[in-house]
Amino acid sequence: MPIPLPLASSVVQLMQPLREALGSAWDSVLAGLARAPDPALAAANLRRLLEEGTGSGVVLGSPELCADLLFVLGSSLHLASVLCLQGGQWEAAFLSDRRSSLKSVEAHLTDLHQQLPLELPEEDFLRGLRAYRNREYLRIGVRDVLALASLEDTTRELSSLAEAAVQIACEYNRAKLQALYGDAMVEEHGRMRPLGFVVFGMGKFGGQELNFSSDIDLIYLYERDAGPTTGGEKGAVEPRRFFSQLAQSLTRTLSDLVFGGRVFRVDLRLRPDGMNGPIVNPLPNALLYYESWGQTWERVALLKARPVAGDKELGEQFLREVAPFVFRHYLDYATLEDIKEMKARVERSLRAPEQRGLNVKLGRGGIREVEFVVQALQLIHAGKDPRVRERTTLPALDRLVECRYL
Repeated sequence: MPIPLPLASSVVQLMQPLREALGSAWDSVLAGLARAPDPALAAANLRRLLEEGTGSGVVLGSPELCADLLFVLGSSLHLASVLCLQGGQWEAAFLSDRRSSLKSVEAHLTDLHQQLPLELPEEDFLRGLRAYRNREYLRIGVRDVLALASLEDTTRELSSLAEAAVQIACEYNRAKLQALYGDAMVEEHGRMRPLGFVVFGMGKFGGQELNFSSDIDLIYLYERDAGPTTGGEKGAVEPRRFFSQLAQSLTRTLSDLVFGGRVFRVDLRLRPDGMNGPIVNPLPNALLYYESWGQTWERVALLKARPVAGDKELGEQFLREVAPFVFRHYLDYATLEDIKEMKARVERSLRAPEQRGLNVKLGRGGIREVEFVVQALQLIHAGKDPRVRERTTLPALDRLVECRYL
């Protein structure tokens, strides 16, 4: 395949020092560079990669595999950097990722429990969790860039990775707090058991449709207030303090920019009463808040709420009990006005009018507007028609069409 002339001289010049090392793979490399989304980026990243070694020659010696490698290297600096971090094992990592398949939350948790035992020092746990996230981003990214996975597969994979990361971080931080204060317990049927704590995924996370740049929207709830914890190195504390510290440390574990990165950015603004509310609420207080003061935007947020970590049975109980607030049988004019204002807010979020036809997220017909259409129709119809109660946007669109609301 000929190299596009406007790119040929600069890219070939960049690669020329490697010609001898590449040997018979030279022609395959030039052909692969020509097909890469950004040939110059692909060439620069290949030079970085070859500093770690040429591997066995399986990838560079195959025109097809070489083209795929350079397509990845010319698509994403981040993926290329993670591949370089594999050192002399980069070839094995690339081949493994290229033939990998969907990975479930359970499979992630099995790997994470093996690699990150709860007794690890905090620094080792934080570093290990970030390394795992980066390695999985590489695997998912390779499948996505090479069109080996569908859009739905990719967003579900990213969501499963996030769910497993939140769960292992929740387990680790609760174990640390138990050593300090004992556990938060409650008596039931004459026996003591741990109080439940649940993490809800909201927004794209709740809908299992995260993309590579998504943050994760979380809400934290615990079962109820009870007596003090059982006691540990620092004595005993009330459940509210115990679970507040758990929520804070869990958030830091996921979002702190340490050891070269973060696991996920965390957004807590969708919790009851938004940024004015406590970081974690007992379930009865949350239900009382929504019943008494809940707003339309909070109903919209709860459309996608999904228990992702901790006591998921407690999470499902909360969703059942809050359902009358979210899914109303009748709409009032105030709700309709709120929906109109929410739509106006979507339109105002893109300040440059000339971008309205171009911005894929905020522009006309963009992601935010598609999500708004789905959620507005669900607010209007899902109270009477449970068939359209679907968290994920694309299946929700299908439901709305099948039920003749769209």
